[in-house]
Amino acid sequence: MLSESTKKRIKDRKTLKHSNPSQFLKRVKNECNQDIKDLTFMAKYSEEKDLEEIFTAEKLDPLIRALLNPKNKRAIDITEMLANCVFQKLVITLPNDMVNDLGGDIGKTWTFAKVAKDFWNKPLVEEK
Repeated sequence: MLSESTKKRIKDRKTLKHSNPSQFLKRVKNECNQDIKDLTFMAKYSEEKDLEEIFTAEKLDPLIRALLNPKNKRAIDITEMLANCVFQKLVITLPNDMVNDLGGDIGKTWTFAKVAKDFWNKPLVEEK
């Protein structure tokens, strides 16, 4: 996890004032990537009772909102990926007859996310 001084430097946007900015950013990115791998490991291999204390809606909500907040290609890609994951989860979780009846509706959010991904940087109104 990031140290308090590293967090402060990033929050204050003083990364370029570091003695070696490129090395600093490389180290932070590597550390964050390792943290994501560690959280994934925990999600895969921990007992459910332990996961209930780690991965809660209250704890994940700020992360997901921060990831999806900007209107850029990365955020739209993540939105589409999450919509697909929710669609897949519902399809395998809900009873088959419900999926058959509501499959189109269940998939609409994913469809809208795919459309947003395809048109994220195009103007909303066609210019004449």
